[in-house]
Amino acid sequence: MGNPGLSEARPVSDTSSLSPGTGERPVLLILPRMHGFFSLVFQAVGQAHLAEKAGQVPVVYFNRHCPYWSDAGYQGARNVWTYFFEPLSDVAVGDLFSADRARLESGTVDDFQALAQGSRVVVTDLYPDVVEYFSPLGVNFDRNFVHGLMKKFVRLKPALRAKVDDFHQAHFGSQRVLGVHYRGIEKTQGAFKDGVVLRRTPGLKQAFLREMGRRIAAEPGLRVFVATDSVQFLEEAKDAFGEAVFCREARRLESNDEAVGLHFSAEARTHGPMLAEEVLLDALLLARTDFLIHGVSNVSNAALFLNPRLRHLDIEVKYGRTRIYLRREFYRQLRKRLPRVAKLVQRTESLLRRH
Repeated sequence: MGNPGLSEARPVSDTSSLSPGTGERPVLLILPRMHGFFSLVFQAVGQAHLAEKAGQVPVVYFNRHCPYWSDAGYQGARNVWTYFFEPLSDVAVGDLFSADRARLESGTVDDFQALAQGSRVVVTDLYPDVVEYFSPLGVNFDRNFVHGLMKKFVRLKPALRAKVDDFHQAHFGSQRVLGVHYRGIEKTQGAFKDGVVLRRTPGLKQAFLREMGRRIAAEPGLRVFVATDSVQFLEEAKDAFGEAVFCREARRLESNDEAVGLHFSAEARTHGPMLAEEVLLDALLLARTDFLIHGVSNVSNAALFLNPRLRHLDIEVKYGRTRIYLRREFYRQLRKRLPRVAKLVQRTESLLRRH
């Protein structure tokens, strides 16, 4: 298998015609949301794609309103994006505004929009309709497209690339490896809410273990790389499959805390950059496995986008949620092709549910 990952190319944006703040080319300033790490990555990638199409210079600035921010900075950087990745362009947020660092680091969307008045800077914190994450079917349809965007816009810092390579060499080697991504939130309760539908699918954890067992039985000697935020799931996997299971050292949640989600836990408030690095490295390693077992998560989506040839099994689709995801994909395609019809259908459906 090849070595899937992120590009080491130079910045894609030619900023030679841009002067600080008021250059000839407009700037798209991409600000953070309080969401998981790969939701933020996909947000930046999608907005950078739209900026390129619009002739704008993309600038990602994830300040203290990002859940992975640290007041002390991280690895010499004070922008969550550049904790881990190279800038998207040669323009920094400090080039755009006459404001001190403290003001920029604490600035909200409204603050930056006020600063940008009268300039060629457009400010956004929106997740654009570019990188699909909500529909598992849509993720599969878009894997090659998003892979290209990731290679173009997301450039991993060399120190992190070295960590991935070192772990891969030490623990994967030439052996075949099954990747498993299990997220504790929602899974232990077995509940899933889709706006209209509330269904209970008990035993998802057991379904993961069952599918892992089938793979191991069919291929003796198979190793299993587990990426999870759940202490309990990791322990059960090790109990079931012994030395075949391995993982990276990472912060995880006990069962009582899983419903909160790791990126909204107390750990995130004190170790945000480390949590982000851990999930990033796990996704990069999952992308190097030979087969991936997973649920619906942006971490597993990232692995599938990073390696569009990676074969996989979505546990949540297989075990009883297929109808929900078919419905999601129907609306996604309808919105792309006939947005007015999509709105009419959704309004009609909403009206019918009230009666």
